[in-house]
Amino acid sequence: MSAHVKSVKIVYHRDEGAWWADSPDMPGFSAVGDTFDDTRKLALEGIPFYFDGNRPDIVDERMENGASLKPTRP
Repeated sequence: MSAHVKSVKIVYHRDEGAWWADSPDMPGFSAVGDTFDDTRKLALEGIPFYFDGNRPDIVDERMENGASLKPTRP
């Protein structure tokens, strides 16, 4: 996938001491960590790799309950 993407949504989940993130806009994408901060860092670092170096303009980050985090502009 090399076309420029305007925005992507990342959803963060927690289960029994582990965190993970996935995205409805990036099939097969995931990031896993011991803490939310680790998982968020890995997820944000992984986005350009998914899009062959092209970074989206906006990353819409949400918790699995739908709560929105402050949008990230990489």
